[in-house]
Amino acid sequence: MAYLKEKNKITYSGQVTLDSKDVDLSSDELDAVPDANGKKIERATARGNVVVHSGARLCKGDVADYQMDSGKFVVTGTPAEVFDPDKGRSFARRLTSSTADDTILLEQ
Repeated sequence: MAYLKEKNKITYSGQVTLDSKDVDLSSDELDAVPDANGKKIERATARGNVVVHSGARLCKGDVADYQMDSGKFVVTGTPAEVFDPDKGRSFARRLTSSTADDTILLEQ
């Protein structure tokens, strides 16, 4: 773990896991940006072997950007993958998911 005060960023490396209320995210590296008070994480960017669990949904990719307050995450990859037990498996260059309204957008 390294804290870069001038960039207001905390960098974690080596099989990192981030658990939040709606999402569990694991990756090789993760940059976390705390809020202005330094009390909670506003957003996080995960890189390398990214796996995101959101309810029953599973997403995999190369990079994921997660906005904690809105519950929105964007996963990119070659390809990014989403598996939903009710809707099946899909692949895209980029997928955007929102835990607030349980939607997912696939972009080629």
